[in-house]
Amino acid sequence: MEVSSVKGDRDLRRMLVAIIGGLAAFCLVAMAIYYKMADVRVNGFVHGGPAMLTAAMAGLFGGGFAAVAVLILLLRLR
Repeated sequence: MEVSSVKGDRDLRRMLVAIIGGLAAFCLVAMAIYYKMADVRVNGFVHGGPAMLTAAMAGLFGGGFAAVAVLILLLRLR
C-alpha cells in the first residue's frame, strides 16, 4: 500500500509542477504581448479603445498557446 502512495505523491507533484509552470508561462507571455501591442510605455497600462482590446485578446491567445506548450513539455519530461 505504501508503494502506491509514494507513486501517487510523485504523480501529484508532477501534475502540480506542470500546472504551475503553465500558469506562469501564460501570465508572462500574455503580459508581454499586451505590453508590446498596446504600447504601454506611451499610452499607459489601461487606456481603453480598440487597441487595448486587441492587445488583450492577442495576449490571451498567445498566453494560451504558451501554457499548453509548457504543460505538454512538463508532463512529458518529468
